[in-house]
Amino acid sequence: MHNNLFAHVASSREVYQLMQDHMTRDDRIAAILGSVATFCFVFALILGSGNGWPWLVGGVAASFFWLIFFIDNSNRNSVLHMIDWIEATKRSTVN
Repeated sequence: MHNNLFAHVASSREVYQLMQDHMTRDDRIAAILGSVATFCFVFALILGSGNGWPWLVGGVAASFFWLIFFIDNSNRNSVLHMIDWIEATKRSTVN
């Protein structure tokens, strides 16, 4: 879902900082999901094929959510690098 950050924030610098804050938040969420997935997979291995399947399903679900956050942060990181490059280009042509 797209939220126009410029509609809610006064300046481009604030939008940039907000994007970095979102990236930090989503990195934490991805780390938690990765830990949950690892825990679920290990627990599924310990319990075996008879009783471990719910943990296996939980690990797969956590892995899918981790992947969603990873891709979103990768795209956000790419945009932030592009913004950095555009700003650097503006500064170098002014000087």
